[in-house]
Amino acid sequence: MAAELLYHRARTGLVGTILYPLNQLADRFPEIHRKRQDEYRGRLDITRMRVPILDCLWGDVLFLSPIHPEKICKLRTDTGYPRVTRTYFEVDPDQCGITAENSVIFRHEVFQPGQMVLAKSDFVPFDRELIGEYSEIPAKSIAYYRDSFSQGKRPLVYLYMPQVLYMGVLSFDDLPVIEVT
Repeated sequence: MAAELLYHRARTGLVGTILYPLNQLADRFPEIHRKRQDEYRGRLDITRMRVPILDCLWGDVLFLSPIHPEKICKLRTDTGYPRVTRTYFEVDPDQCGITAENSVIFRHEVFQPGQMVLAKSDFVPFDRELIGEYSEIPAKSIAYYRDSFSQGKRPLVYLYMPQVLYMGVLSFDDLPVIEVT
């Protein structure tokens, strides 16, 4: 598990070879845009929140995880959820042009569901050297998963986990793909 890599879930039914942020899908692939919006059901307002430092909307970025997907899958099963197999792209920030000018690390330490303004203190400019500091699942996420399972709820996969928000598009044509269970 390389700490210097980022990960993005490779969903079934991808069209083309480019990953676009949600807001860019509206014109290019309206049907896919509607499906992705469904993932925000009941919390669509979050897609219009401003991302500090980048000064763009939540829906204008791609979300990449510094946490290896195996750790997240293990968290799911350790907290009682059924085992699932998922596919992810491995993203090398240097090869994909992810920089401090177009990306931030969302530390996810202050944000709470329902909050409509993102705190600047929850963001730092992207720095590849920091990826390792954010590659473990925080205790708050573990507690959230346990609580969700005990209440019979499906958790939001990355709630309280750090993420890299990238204001750009990614060609996945040459990205390595991993499958985790």
